[in-house]
Amino acid sequence: MPSMMMMMMISLGNATGQEEGLMKLQNFVVINDNNKLMIVKEGGITTVLSAMEEHPKNATVQEYGCSILGNLAVNYNNRSTIAANKGITMKNLISNENDTVQYSMLAQHIGNGL
Repeated sequence: MPSMMMMMMISLGNATGQEEGLMKLQNFVVINDNNKLMIVKEGGITTVLSAMEEHPKNATVQEYGCSILGNLAVNYNNRSTIAANKGITMKNLISNENDTVQYSMLAQHIGNGL
C-alpha cells in the first residue's frame, strides 16, 4: 500500500495513473476498517486530495477521490484529518465542466460533516 501511494505522488501529473491508483485504493478501502486505518496511517488522505487537486476537471479522479474520502470519513477522527488536509477546500475546486459530478459525489460521500 505505501508503495502504491508513493507511486501516485511521484506520477501526480499523470491522470490515467491517478485514476488507476484511486480505483485500487477505492477497492481496498471498502474491504474493512483495518484497511481504512492503514490508508490513513500511510498518508492516503493527502494522496487522494493531491490527485483531486491536480486533476480537478477529470471526473473519474474526482469520483474515486470523493468515494474514498467518503468511506474514510465514516470515522470521526478521519473527518478531522481530511479537514486538516484541505478536504474542506475541495468544494472550491468544483469546475464548470464537472460541477454536477463533483458536487454530487461530495454531497453523497462527504456531505456537510466536514
